[in-house]
Amino acid sequence: MDMLYRRAVLQDSPEIARLSGQLGYPAKAGQIEERLASILNAADHVAIVAEAQTELVGFTSTQDNTKTQQVFRKEL
Repeated sequence: MDMLYRRAVLQDSPEIARLSGQLGYPAKAGQIEERLASILNAADHVAIVAEAQTELVGFTSTQDNTKTQQVFRKEL
């Protein structure tokens, strides 16, 4: 099975909500859309989805916490 990885877009919200529910974290598409919009608008965040045969089969998001790490190190 070929996988395609790409940046998430707001139109992925219903499928991300479906997958989230399968993982035991039920959410409505509107809730996911709000969360995803804030991620997509943040310079230090990225959301990635995985597609197999045009169906969303996975998602993840991450944040660059380099600044947080630097502040933490200075406090130590």
